[in-house]
Amino acid sequence: MFQEEKMSSSNKAILIGNLGAKPEVKIFDNGESICRFSLATNSSWKDKKTSAWREVTQWHQIVLRDEYLVDLAKRRLTKGTKVYVEGAIETRTWKNVEGQTVHTIEIVLRKFRGEMKVLSGGIHQSDLVSGWPKPADSPMHNLDDDIPF
Repeated sequence: MFQEEKMSSSNKAILIGNLGAKPEVKIFDNGESICRFSLATNSSWKDKKTSAWREVTQWHQIVLRDEYLVDLAKRRLTKGTKVYVEGAIETRTWKNVEGQTVHTIEIVLRKFRGEMKVLSGGIHQSDLVSGWPKPADSPMHNLDDDIPF
């Protein structure tokens, strides 16, 4: 009979916004670290009835689970910094101190499955990466040489 093809799916969120506070970095006993921060995105529109401009702010919880991006966040991010983030939408569930079940929706950037770009401040091109940094002595770093063609 008819067999349905398995369709792949995608889980990606892309946000551009400003940090609401200084990022929080946590280092675990095994040496791994994560970074969390809140990101504000704004939407504005003109109200048809009053002709006044309206604005709404949405807050998003961002989690960095890539060691290089955590290091970049520690060095470059502070309250108000504008960033581009691309990661997966994940829901986390736990019990709070009152025993109630709590659900949190986060945008998670994992190694090789997330990207962050700092859009404000004096950022260097080498910091605009996903995954690991490009070494300064790599063959691709300085392409300003004499090429014979």
